Amino acid sequence: MHARSQPLVVEELDLDAPRAGEVAVRLVATGVCHSDLSGLRGSRELPVPMVLGHEGAGVVESVGDGVSAVAPGDHVILSAIGRCGRCAACVEGRSWLCATWGAAIFSGRLLDGSTRLRLGGSPAYHWFAQSSFADRAVVPEGSVVQIRSDVALDKVALLACGVSTGLGAVLNAAGVRLGESVVVIGCGGVGVSAIVGADLAHAYPIVAVDIAEDKLEYARSLGATHTVNALREDPVARVREITGGGAAHSFECVGNPRTLAQLVEVVPGGGHGYVVGAAAPGTTFPFPTDGFIRNKHLHGVMQGNVRASIDIPRYVDLYARGRLPLLPFPDLGLNMSYVEDVAGGIVLAMDRGAAGGSYVLGGETARVRHVIGRLAALLGRTPPRWTMPYGLLEAAALIVPPIGELVRSSKGVTYWATDARARGKLGYAPRSLDEGLRETYAG
Repeated sequence: MHARSQPLVVEELDLDAPRAGEVAVRLVATGVCHSDLSGLRGSRELPVPMVLGHEGAGVVESVGDGVSAVAPGDHVILSAIGRCGRCAACVEGRSWLCATWGAAIFSGRLLDGSTRLRLGGSPAYHWFAQSSFADRAVVPEGSVVQIRSDVALDKVALLACGVSTGLGAVLNAAGVRLGESVVVIGCGGVGVSAIVGADLAHAYPIVAVDIAEDKLEYARSLGATHTVNALREDPVARVREITGGGAAHSFECVGNPRTLAQLVEVVPGGGHGYVVGAAAPGTTFPFPTDGFIRNKHLHGVMQGNVRASIDIPRYVDLYARGRLPLLPFPDLGLNMSYVEDVAGGIVLAMDRGAAGGSYVLGGETARVRHVIGRLAALLGRTPPRWTMPYGLLEAAALIVPPIGELVRSSKGVTYWATDARARGKLGYAPRSLDEGLRETYAG
């Protein structure tokens, strides 16, 4: 990122070797979180050029002096919020509030105040003391969490931030107990992870609130027992009806003044509301004070109150046992050498919040160019200015809604391409791109 709200670019940077207390990691995959979009488009002043990304997973290549938590060859997740181990919060066991890390994440520098990245001999800056939109990263030891080596890194990368935030909000911050009622407002990546956490805790009912039917359907598939479309009915009244006056625990996972106000209103006397979504700096919202004198509680939550070195390995174990559904999150399947072509598409996908709002970069796929542009032209729409080298139309569905309709069609056509490696269920290689698009879309 060279400037706020400007297109991301791919460039070669120099990366220094790890210093004392630091770890060099070869990145295999990284999540794409809405916080990255906020860094690109938000109001916060950041030093540039900066490498974004804060949900990395990879393999340790080397370590600096004094590092004892990991060794070369270890599989690791890079927690978005690390720990220094020395500040008051860390000593008290609340590492998610680490003061040292809090001062570093938006500074563009590592914990010692310097940067390991250089572009043309000049400093380039880190995001969340990590910068995982890259092939390699040097990070402080406190952000590195060793995990078992028999799980796919491109699946568990989301545990670095978004998924852990939703799970932790329910399991750590709220400590939801068997049979307690839960409401989740906002069914993006964090919200649906909170729903998964509520299901793991055997909560009932589990009410999902959103304005998008596809997100609500997805939330139900992950454990929501009831759904409320806030565009079609009064979400506060409907939640009170479902829960008998209000839920024991309500979670706001958007960071929007309107949904924050709704959170306060759905919390009954004696109930608890949790602000999980990250609102823009300076955001305010009005709310009635009714109920607070009857022990209505409102809590802020930082990354799910996750103790990274303890909780993330536990979540990985749950995934390995088939108890934590990470597979439904879409994999954009991009090789890093293609990212410049699709950077605008990634940003647009995050902006629209399709399919839950969490994505993974990593892996390989057949390189099929101009699919979205050509389909837009065939449908009489203005072609986008960028092209997408996706072989999978599931990925393209994140950007152009008609492809989403195609992917969900009764014919079950998943993808097609002139390349034989990506013919998929169409069964043959179409004579031309346009022919394949017409026949697939018509089907």
